[in-house]
Amino acid sequence: MDLPATPRSDADARILAIRDGGDLDGATALVLETYGGELLAFLHAIARDPTVADDAWSVLAAAIWRSLGGFAGRSSLRTWLYVLARRAHLRVLRRQRPDEVPLSQASAVGRLAADLRRTSLPHLARVRERMADLRAQLDPDDQTILILRVDRELSWREVAEVLADEGDDLDRLAATVRKRFERIKAQIRALATAAGLVEQD
Repeated sequence: MDLPATPRSDADARILAIRDGGDLDGATALVLETYGGELLAFLHAIARDPTVADDAWSVLAAAIWRSLGGFAGRSSLRTWLYVLARRAHLRVLRRQRPDEVPLSQASAVGRLAADLRRTSLPHLARVRERMADLRAQLDPDDQTILILRVDRELSWREVAEVLADEGDDLDRLAATVRKRFERIKAQIRALATAAGLVEQD
C-alpha cells in the first residue's frame, strides 16, 4: 500500500484518533505503515540472526495490536514502540512468548506486517553489509545503544526508557548510558582504524 509520507506527529494523532474511535485494526495498520520499517530494521540490527529477528517481528506486530488500546501516552508513541520491540526480541531469545491473539484474526494487519517484512529485507541486507563487520564486534547492549541514539536519534531519556528494567531510575540510567556511549564511540573508531576505514590520528 503506497501512502503519502505523513509527519510523525500528524500520524500519531491519526493513530490515536482511529484507536479511540474503536478501530484497533486500522490504528495498528497505521502504526505499522508509519514505524514498521524502522522497527524491523532495529530488530534485525540487534538480533544479528534473521530467524530471531523475523520471530521477534511477528511477536512485536501482535504485541502492538494487543497493547495499543492501553497506550496511555506517558512516553512518545515511537519510544513506546521501541520498548515493545526490545521486549519482543528478549521474549524470543528466552522462548517465553505470552499467549497472544494470533494476527490471523486481524488479517489486514497480518498481511501488512508480512508485506513490510518482505519489502524491507532487501534494503536491510544492503545496510547490514556495510555496518556488519564493525558492529558485530560490539557487545549486544552497546549495539542497541548505538542504534537507538545514532540511527534512531532518540534522546538519552528515551534510550533509557527502552533499556530500563522495572524500577530503574531513568535519569540515572540515561546518564550511565550517555557515558557508555562515549566508550562505544571510542571502540568503533579503534575498530575502524584497525580495519583501515579511517586514518589513524
